[in-house]
Amino acid sequence: MRLFLLFFIVVTVFAFESMVQEKVVTLEAKLFPKIVKIDLNYKKKLIDGKILMALVYDTKKNEKLAEIFKKAIENSNDSEIEIVLLPLDKISKNFTAYVLFLNPYNVKHFLKKEQNDKLVFAYDSFLLSKGAMISLDIGEKVKPIINIHALKRSGIKINPLFVKLSKVYSDEY
Repeated sequence: MRLFLLFFIVVTVFAFESMVQEKVVTLEAKLFPKIVKIDLNYKKKLIDGKILMALVYDTKKNEKLAEIFKKAIENSNDSEIEIVLLPLDKISKNFTAYVLFLNPYNVKHFLKKEQNDKLVFAYDSFLLSKGAMISLDIGEKVKPIINIHALKRSGIKINPLFVKLSKVYSDEY
């Protein structure tokens, strides 16, 4: 009986975690493409007139989260956004922005290959400590979190009003 109860609790916790991750990714899919426009030079970074976002992943679990993000964008019928799923080992530079679905130890590997003047979003706000630029703080209210140091290093100039509306990630990494 105890074993059954333990099994039931474990299954319930994993199911709840999966549901929460899905909701977070769906919310990010609604907001990240809009946040791209805070880059004062984003129009110069459009590819064929579209925001081309690469969803970079490193594991099967993270690939599934990236697929949920992609489906949420496709369901929004926003014709100005195009999404590409991209394994970490296939990084290229022809994107307007990146969304990282990576384990923390792979973020530095990504940043060595690509960053330049492109916005780098993180599904998990912990990745800001590894060099990602923007994530979301989801609590009672949803607020963007920005890594000012990463933005400065990349040379991206963003709308000052966005900085005032956001939480600023301050720890150096």
